Amino acid sequence: MSVIRTGLLVLAFASVAAFGAETRGGKRYVLVQVEGPSAETGFFVPRFLSEADDRVPMGDASLAGARLVDLKSDPNGAAAKAFREKWPADVWVGLRLDECRRKVHQTTVPGFPDPITGARTYRIETTVEMTCPALVTLVDAASAKELSATKVEGHASSDPQSDNAEVDPIEAAAHDAAERAARKSLPKKR
Repeated sequence: MSVIRTGLLVLAFASVAAFGAETRGGKRYVLVQVEGPSAETGFFVPRFLSEADDRVPMGDASLAGARLVDLKSDPNGAAAKAFREKWPADVWVGLRLDECRRKVHQTTVPGFPDPITGARTYRIETTVEMTCPALVTLVDAASAKELSATKVEGHASSDPQSDNAEVDPIEAAAHDAAERAARKSLPKKR
């Protein structure tokens, strides 16, 4: 067990070191805080970081315990200085996800008369539509001034009777929201 923990610590320190080294000329971004229901954030955050990695160098300090509102309210305070020292960045990123909204649509489709009883058969088709809203806040790390707040919604729909029923609509909608959030809030890599 201690070997695994040591390996994880080595990976964590290596990613922090690599984060600082890969910025050559561009702005460095650090994910400071993630808020929202665990199901949605569990799907959203890894996809957002993956999409962000294609655009900008981004470190993940979301488990460090810092809160964006605290860093913004006292940018020259001890907590902000300590955070900047541990996670050097030009832009701080905050993510807020609201609970995904679910809509269920059912349609009754008439079938053929039953050949034995003569009764008409019906089939009920069900579609589940998910919408996952998210907010990405970018803050200038030096001045603690808000640069932008981008709202996005991810969408997904599924038919529980189809072959794709194993795809979780919350997962698909959260992934869609993460992709949209990265595209709308982060610059393209040059």
